[in-house]
Amino acid sequence: MSAARVFSRRTAATLLLSGLTLSIVACAGITPKRMVPETAGPERKIALRLRVMPVTGSRDTFFGGPAFPTHEQVHEALVATLEKAGIFAGVSSSAGDLELTTTLLSTDQQGFLPTTVRVVANYKFTARDGTVLWSETYDSSFSAGDLGGAARTVNANEGAVRENLKALVQGIRARWRS
Repeated sequence: MSAARVFSRRTAATLLLSGLTLSIVACAGITPKRMVPETAGPERKIALRLRVMPVTGSRDTFFGGPAFPTHEQVHEALVATLEKAGIFAGVSSSAGDLELTTTLLSTDQQGFLPTTVRVVANYKFTARDGTVLWSETYDSSFSAGDLGGAARTVNANEGAVRENLKALVQGIRARWRS
């Protein structure tokens, strides 16, 4: 075997191993902190405390399939987003004057490069007596073009949730009736 051919094989093997190492290192899991949007804008204090109920409707992740956010991850990001936005007098998972029920109606992933994730979520605010005070559904998507497939999927999922939560905060600020 010629020296050039041996060098070519070694180079190809090194590049392959480097690529595998990079994709393993780049495979961070979905993190609720990265789903929290910047919520800059005029604060609108609603003099009520909000109880954020557990999120329902998320799709389960399956081995070898897309890494969709769990309902616990979305719930954590939702609570952090509403706390950061400062819209309500308080935000909690345990007690409040209002209850927020969030249902993920659909979570879809399409494409390869870039990968686009679409999230449709319904947010329903109810009073203690069960009266629905406000309900909105937001449809958001986010595309990621990272080189590593897992990183691309994670970034697209986090971005789609982040955009949905951003739309929620903007919707509350624009349309909430005191």
